[in-house]
Amino acid sequence: MSSRKGPYKAFRGDPNGKISKRSARRFRTGIRRAKHRRLTQEVQDVSSSVRIEESGPHDSHGDAIREDLTGDQRAAQVESDTVGHASADPSNELMGDRDVASGAESNIDYSDVSDADESSSMSYEENACYHVDPEDSNGHADAINSGYMPFEDERELSEKSYEYSEDSEDDIVQTETSDQEDDQLNQVQAEAIDPQDDPLNQAQVGTIPGGDQTEEDLRSEMEFLTSQEQLYPGSRISAGMHRSLAMAYKIKHKLPQAAVEDFVKILELHCPSENNCVSSAYKLDNDFESKLYRDPPPTEYFCCSCCQRPLDSKDDKCVVAECIRVDAKVMTFYHMDVQAQLQRFYKDATFRRNLRTDLITDDDKISDIYDGLKYKSLTEEGGFLHNTGNLTFTFNTDGVKVFASSRTGQLWPAYLAINELPPSLRYSKKYLLLCGFWCNPGKPIMTTYLRPLVETLNKIYTDGVVVSDVDNNSEKTVRGLLLLCSVDLQAKALLANTKQYNGEFGCNNCEDKGKSVRGKGGHRIWPYEGPTTMRTHRTYKEYLAIVSASARGGNELVPHKGIKGASVFCLHRPFDLGQGFVVDWMHCAPMGVVKALINLWLGKPNSKKAFYIGDKIPELNKRLLGLKIPNNISHAPRSLNDRHHWKASQLRAWLLHFSLPVLRGVLNEEYYAHYALLVTALSTLVSDEITQDQLRNAETRLDVFCQTFEELYGEEAQTMNVHLLRHMAYHVKLYGPLFGYSCFGFEHMNGQIKRMVHGTRFVVDQITFTTAMAVNLQRLVRAMDPARDSSDAVKLAKKLVGVEKSMAYRKNVTKLAPGVYGVGIEKPFDLTTMDQNISSAIHRRTGTPATQEVPGFKRVCIDSLTEQIVYSRSYGREKARNNRTVEFWEQGRIQYGETILFCRGEGEHLAVLKLLQPAGGSVINVDNLTDARVIHAFGLQLQNFVIEVIETDNYCAVPITDLRRKCVFMDVQIGENSRKLYIGRFPNTSEHD
Repeated sequence: MSSRKGPYKAFRGDPNGKISKRSARRFRTGIRRAKHRRLTQEVQDVSSSVRIEESGPHDSHGDAIREDLTGDQRAAQVESDTVGHASADPSNELMGDRDVASGAESNIDYSDVSDADESSSMSYEENACYHVDPEDSNGHADAINSGYMPFEDERELSEKSYEYSEDSEDDIVQTETSDQEDDQLNQVQAEAIDPQDDPLNQAQVGTIPGGDQTEEDLRSEMEFLTSQEQLYPGSRISAGMHRSLAMAYKIKHKLPQAAVEDFVKILELHCPSENNCVSSAYKLDNDFESKLYRDPPPTEYFCCSCCQRPLDSKDDKCVVAECIRVDAKVMTFYHMDVQAQLQRFYKDATFRRNLRTDLITDDDKISDIYDGLKYKSLTEEGGFLHNTGNLTFTFNTDGVKVFASSRTGQLWPAYLAINELPPSLRYSKKYLLLCGFWCNPGKPIMTTYLRPLVETLNKIYTDGVVVSDVDNNSEKTVRGLLLLCSVDLQAKALLANTKQYNGEFGCNNCEDKGKSVRGKGGHRIWPYEGPTTMRTHRTYKEYLAIVSASARGGNELVPHKGIKGASVFCLHRPFDLGQGFVVDWMHCAPMGVVKALINLWLGKPNSKKAFYIGDKIPELNKRLLGLKIPNNISHAPRSLNDRHHWKASQLRAWLLHFSLPVLRGVLNEEYYAHYALLVTALSTLVSDEITQDQLRNAETRLDVFCQTFEELYGEEAQTMNVHLLRHMAYHVKLYGPLFGYSCFGFEHMNGQIKRMVHGTRFVVDQITFTTAMAVNLQRLVRAMDPARDSSDAVKLAKKLVGVEKSMAYRKNVTKLAPGVYGVGIEKPFDLTTMDQNISSAIHRRTGTPATQEVPGFKRVCIDSLTEQIVYSRSYGREKARNNRTVEFWEQGRIQYGETILFCRGEGEHLAVLKLLQPAGGSVINVDNLTDARVIHAFGLQLQNFVIEVIETDNYCAVPITDLRRKCVFMDVQIGENSRKLYIGRFPNTSEHD
C-alpha cells in the first residue's frame, strides 16, 4: 500500500504498526523538516515583533509586556536588553515592579546582603566555589537584532540523539544512539514517591475544620443540603445528604463511573419505591457540577500533531508542507482558569489565615523561601511584595505515565504553588493551583503548551486579580509573579530550551562544558574543575541573541553555551532565566547521587573495587530491617535486594537516617567518611533553620565531596547529579532551604492525579471534577448540622471526607492545653508499682508522694508536631514501630528520651521520659582518615542529625509542650552480642512522605 497515513501512524506510536528502518528514518526526517520550516517561516514573518530592547528602569504600571499574540503563528517575543547599556540604577533589581528582564541585574553579595555588586551573581568571599565573569560591555555594543528562537531543536550539532540507560531511576547515565525518535526518548519518571492513600488527606493540613468558616461562606452548601426533600418518608437523612454521602464515597475510594452507576442502583433498591434517590452516576455528577463546581471548565487549545504549531480550532489544518504530506492530525491540550482558583482561595478562611504576605525577616537564619535573597529583594521598600499583599509562585510540570500504552502518551500536568503559604499547605491538594494538562503522544513543546499560562501570569502580574476581602467586606486587587521553577532535568531542558544534561553546556545553572567519555556507547561526565561561572539573566539573553543571529538568512540555528532558543518564560518579564531554574534536591540527591552510590557499593561489576560491599548484603539487611521507625516515615525499611524499586521517599529516609548507622563498620572508612560529607551537608540544607555559618560549612563539605569523588569512584561516575551538588548552597542562599521548593510535594500530587483517571476518555474532565469535589466536599461537611442531618450521617461524611482524622473529631480525645490533646481514656497511674526513678521524677516536678496515683494518658497529640501522635511505653501495643522517642527542651537545651507516660501535674500536663545521652564525638573518626581536605571539612561546625546515644537510668518530667518533635530511634546489631544506639533527627517537619 502506498498510503502515507499508515506508515506515519505506525511510526508515531502504533504498537501494531509495521515500518522499515528506512521508512522510519524518512518520516523522522520529514517531521524534523516540518518543524524547521515552521520556525524558519516564523523568523521571516515575525522578525519585527521578536526584538531585544535596550534595558532601563521601568515603571510598574506604565510598562506593557510587548507581545504579539495574534494570528496563527503565535510568535514568541523575547524581551531582552542591549548588551553594554545597563540600567542607570543597577540596584533596582526586582524592586517595585522592575523586573530582571529589564537589565537591572542582581546586586547581592553573600558576605553582606546590603552591599552592591555589579557582577549580577552571588559569590562567597570566604569560599571561591563560584566565580562569575564580569559583564563584557564592549563585546556587543550594537543592539542585538531580532530573530525567532526554536523551542525544541531536534538535531544536536553532532547529529546524534540520546537515550536513557536501562534503569532510568538511577543516577543519570547518558548513552549515544541513532535512529531513535526524539519524542520517544528520555521518558521521565511517572511517579517518584508513593503518595498518601487518601486524596483528601491534604485538604485540611494542620487546621481544625469549620473553625473560621462563616455562614455566608457556606451559603451554597447550606442551600444544597436544605433545599431538597427527605430521601423517602420517614428517612433519617435528606436527599441532599444522600447525594453528599454517595459523592464522598466515590471520591474517597476512587471509583470508576461504572462502579458508581452500580452503587447508586444498589442504594435505590434499599429504599421504598417512592424515593428521591439519585438515579444515575451522571445525575449525581451533574447535581454537584451545577451547584458546587465553582471554577470555569478547562479551556481547549489545539496544535498540529507533527510540528505542534498552535491552531485556532480542531478543524484547522497545519500549513507546513511536511505536516500536510504526512496528514498530521490535530492534538488538544487544556488550561485551567488560574484567576478563578485564586478567587476561590481567598474566600477560604484557612487560606486567608495562613497567608504570609507581610513576612519580613531581619535575622541571618534561613528557615523558608522568605529568607532567601531573591525573596527579600522583593520585600524591600517599594518592592513588589512590600506591604502589597501580592503573591509569588513556584512552577512545576512533569510527565506522568497514566496509561500502559505508550500510544496514548503521558500526562503533563502544570502546577503553580503559592510561596506565601506555609510548606504544609503550599503543596496540599487544596491549595495547589492546577494550571494545565497535556495528554498526547510525545513530549510537549513548551512554548505551545505553556503559552496560555504565561499570558495569564502576565495578566496577574500587570493587572492583578480582584478577590474578596472578607475581613473588610470589600474587594481588593492581588498581583503575582513567577519566582522560580522546580522540575527534573528533562523537563528543565524543555522549559529553558537548553541542551540536556548529556550535551555540551547542559547545566542550566553554570557554564561548565562537561566532558564526553567514550566507552560502551559513550556518555558525558561533569568533572570537578574548580570555580564555576554561574549563569545570569543577562548572559542568558546575550547567548540567546547569538543563537538568534545564527538563524539569519534561513540558516540552521546553532546552540551557544547550551542555549538552543528562547524559553517560554522569556515572555514573563519578572522571571530570572539565569537563577530561576533551581536544583531539585529530590531528583538530584535521593534519586540521583544516593541511588547511584548504593548501586556502586552493591553492584557485582565492582566486586574488585575497594568500596564493594555487595557480599555484606545479608548483614546490612539484618541491620536495616531490624529498625523500628516512627509513623512520620510511612514505609518501613525495605530490603537492599529490592533497592531498584525504592521510591524517592524511601531513598530520602535512607540518606537522612538509616545509612550512616547501617553502613558503619561495613563500608571502607575512607568511603564512609566521604559519604558522611554528603549526608551531613544535605541534612543541613534541608533543615528548617540554617545559619550563615552552617550554610558556608555545608557548601564546603559538598565541594570537598565533589572534588574527591573522581579519586574514589572513577571519572565515569561523575554524572550531572554529582555536579549539581555544588550548586545547592547557592540556591539555598537565593531561595531558602531545599524542602521549600522540592518536587516531593508536586510528585505527591502527580500520584493523586494518577489515581483519579479511569479509562482514556475525558481524562481532563475526570481530573478536574475529582479535584474540585475533593475541595468542595470539605466545605459541604462543615455546612452539615447533626441536629438537622442526622448525627450518624454527619459522622460518616466526616470520615469519608477525611476531617475525622483531625483531633477535633476523634473519639475519646481530651483537650489538655491549647494544641495538646490526650488520646484515649484518662486513667490513673499507680506510682507504687512503678520504677522508683519514675516516681521520683514525677515527685521532683509535682511534689506528688510516691504513694499516690496520678491521672494521665498513654498517648498525646500535639498540634506543633503537625498533629503527630506521640506514644508512651505504657501504651504497650507498639511492636513494629517506635513513636516514643522524642527530642525535647530542658533547661534551655535539647535532650533526647523515650516517653514512659503522660500525667497531670499541678496546673500542667507532663511527659515522663527516660533520658538518652549522646555518646560524645562523631560517627566519623577523623584520626583514621588520610585526606586532609576531608579532615578539614569535618572540622567545620555543623549540626548532627544522626547521633550515637547510650541508655541511662535517669528520668525527668517536662511539660508536654516542651516536646519538639519525634525522632528515629535506631538499635543496630553489631555482630552477635553487641549493639549501638542512634538517634535520627528530622531536619524539618514540613516534608512528609
